[in-house]
Amino acid sequence: MIEIGIDPVLQMGPLEVRWPTLILIISLVIVMVIGVLEVKRAGMAIAWNRTVGLCLSFLIGALIGGRALYVLDNPEEFSGHPELIFGLNGILMYGVIIGALLAVFIYTRLRKLSFWEIGDAIAPGAMLGLAVYRVGCIINGCCYGVPCGLPWAVMYTNPNSVAPLYTLLHPTQIYHLVLCLVVFAMLWLLRGKLKPQGSLFLLWLVLLAITDLPVRLFRAGHPVLFGMQQAQLIGILVLLGALPWLIVRMGSARIETS
Repeated sequence: MIEIGIDPVLQMGPLEVRWPTLILIISLVIVMVIGVLEVKRAGMAIAWNRTVGLCLSFLIGALIGGRALYVLDNPEEFSGHPELIFGLNGILMYGVIIGALLAVFIYTRLRKLSFWEIGDAIAPGAMLGLAVYRVGCIINGCCYGVPCGLPWAVMYTNPNSVAPLYTLLHPTQIYHLVLCLVVFAMLWLLRGKLKPQGSLFLLWLVLLAITDLPVRLFRAGHPVLFGMQQAQLIGILVLLGALPWLIVRMGSARIETS
């Protein structure tokens, strides 16, 4: 059994910030830094001002998307208190991804940049960023698992934790973290080796869904449709959309080069 008693609330002067919020910002910065370095490594000629615009679009889209999906998934939390919507203490992973990608797509269309090239540059860092983000989940106690009696179960003891206190739970946050690191390593090794452009990006989405869905079976949550949680439904849709697209694009590229 692993006991976690860290206080997830960080006192910054008069301001109280939960660790996941701070670590989310750090993880998004990691994604942007690696993305910019990958853009340069790939030899993409993007002006500095457009790189800044791209990063800002990514950051704003990620924060808005992550918060919006959280609000939609937890409407009871904001009933009678709509002002609480405008905060960052409550972010959902798929919302961050959808919001960031939508913002990047719009920006690349407006600036006549290749979304597929940018997507390939973002993919490895995005998976590392997700791994870092899970550290915040571990401290906070959010994304916690269902009760279990396994030797590696976790138990939260700090009253500010989101997870049920003094209960042995599946360490689903750790499952997520380990799988994210595995996928990051795979994507990092495959940089520049997949054709056509966008293949690494689509593979990231496929591997993200494949590794996320099994962990959801051990996570606590409320079903929204067909007995499945919101994230499970989104993960299935991502997999059903990205996998055939990846197969068709790579198959077409192979035919063209043969």
